[in-house]
Order: sequence, then structure tokens, then C-alpha cells
Amino acid sequence: MKIKFNQNCELEVITPFDEETGEAKTENDIYLIGNEIDAGVVDVNWQFRTATIQFADGSVTYGVPLDVFEVTDCDLDKEFNKPYPEPV
Repeated sequence: MKIKFNQNCELEVITPFDEETGEAKTENDIYLIGNEIDAGVVDVNWQFRTATIQFADGSVTYGVPLDVFEVTDCDLDKEFNKPYPEPV
């Protein structure tokens, strides 16, 4: 799956958990309009209109607004990118 950013944004990315040290580190990464990355949407919160994204290296970021990105290369992209439902 590929994700393309529609807005410039800075995301707090949590690196994979290190089983030897028991630590996970965070870093802030900047993504610019048009950047396309290998990543997957692993969870969507329609009420808050945010998503959890997992990158190809296993790192994760939470709470990414849905209007910041679009899914560009996936069988589900047409379904995912349609207008999202109004919160209940």
C-alpha cells in the first residue's frame, strides 16, 4: 500500500519495539505535499477522522488526520478515499 500526503505535516513516529532493551523511541518526521511512501492504514477512527499508519519499517504513527493523506496504491483505495461518514 502507498500513501500520498495532501498537506505538509510533521508526525510523531514510534519506532519498532526493541525486545532486547525493552524500549521504543519516537522521532518527528516531516512529510511534504506529494510525498508518497510505503505504508498501511491499520486503524481508522471515523468519529475523530484520524488514522493509525504503519510504515514499511514497522514504525507507527497515531492520530493522523484523514484529510492529510490519501491511499494511492491498494485494492481498497477507492473504498478508503471516498467521503467518510458523518460521526454519529
